This record gives sequence, C-alpha cells and structure tokens, in this order.
Amino acid sequence: VLHEIALSLGSDAPVCVRSAPAIMTGRGEGLHETGALPAMPMLLVNPGVAVSTGEVFRRLGRTEADTLAAAPPLPSAITEAVLLDYLKATRNDMEAPARAIAPAVGNVLDGMRAQGALLARMCGSGATCYALFESDAALQAAAQALSSSHPDWWIAPTRIAAPDIAA
Repeated sequence: VLHEIALSLGSDAPVCVRSAPAIMTGRGEGLHETGALPAMPMLLVNPGVAVSTGEVFRRLGRTEADTLAAAPPLPSAITEAVLLDYLKATRNDMEAPARAIAPAVGNVLDGMRAQGALLARMCGSGATCYALFESDAALQAAAQALSSSHPDWWIAPTRIAAPDIAA
C-alpha cells in the first residue's frame, strides 16, 4: 500500500521510500533491489533548469511495456567493474527528450565526460545528472573545473554509499 501511495506522489517517490539501491523501470512502479553497491566517487550536477517529467514522457513515444523490458538483471556480486559494465550496457530512455527540452542537460553530460567521467548519465527525467569517477582526486578535479566554468550550476561531489557492514 505504501508503494502505491508513494507512486501517486511521483515516479521517484517509491525508490525514496524504500531507501535501498534499486533499478527503476516504467514510471517508477518497477523496483528491483540490487543489493549493496560498491562505494565509488560520484558527482551530481544540476544546471538549474526545469524539465517537465510529463513532457519528457510525452516526447518519449514508448509504451511502459517497452521501458519495462529494457533493463536486464544486475549480477549479484557487484564490483566497481561489474557496475560500470552494467550501466554502460543500459540506458536512460528519457535522456534524448530531456535534452531536447533543456539543452543544458547535454551540456552537463558533455562537461562531466570532458572531465574524465567513467560514465555520465541523466538521473530520472532530468535535469540532475550523475557521473562516476575512478578516484576521489579525479572527482574533486572535475567538480572544481565544472564549478569554475559554470558557477550557476549546482554541483555536489559525493560517493555511492558503502554498504553498512554492521547492519
């Protein structure tokens, strides 16, 4: 019941209520927990533009069944290399329509890739994007370079949360 209530609030709400790593499919109704992810340096960037989720879905031109079928299962033993390979073999179908609505999304992704990101993707329907980096030093250098060239962007260096061994 809580999942249905969360979904009625927005596509991202169910995964937030669960508060565990998961692959989302469809418009948020398909949640597949992944288990612990490796702690990796990650950069979050938002260019400060609005992207209408409804408009992204209208421009997507795919059915929910198409989107649900697009995500392969993630292997159970998830190392940094496994996670990167998995993410490189998948896609965010909403990126193209979001980039058409807000070209700044493409500028963010291009900027993160130019700073040496191992992988850069848009989160959900945008406009926030994330990038994974090889090291904390590479992450900090990318964050500094992007902050210098785009002081109006929200930029947050962080890490994928390490698993809680005590739990």
